[in-house]
Amino acid sequence: MDKKIEELKEIRELFGIPRHEIAAVLGISEVNIFRWEKGVCSPNPTHRKMIALIVKLFKEDLKNEQLELLAKELGIT
Repeated sequence: MDKKIEELKEIRELFGIPRHEIAAVLGISEVNIFRWEKGVCSPNPTHRKMIALIVKLFKEDLKNEQLELLAKELGIT
């Protein structure tokens, strides 16, 4: 499986996002997401760029959330 697809799957599972919601954002069918995750096929270049952006946004969101929690624990905020 492609690294970005692995990251997308991890994020999807971590945040509880169903395949059909990612598929709707990408304008494709849920079956495509399933096939990517199983390694049956790979996304085209346009979808790869969109996946990379989704992964980046969720990672930044998660990082910011973790930083906020750490700041609260340290009494910074």
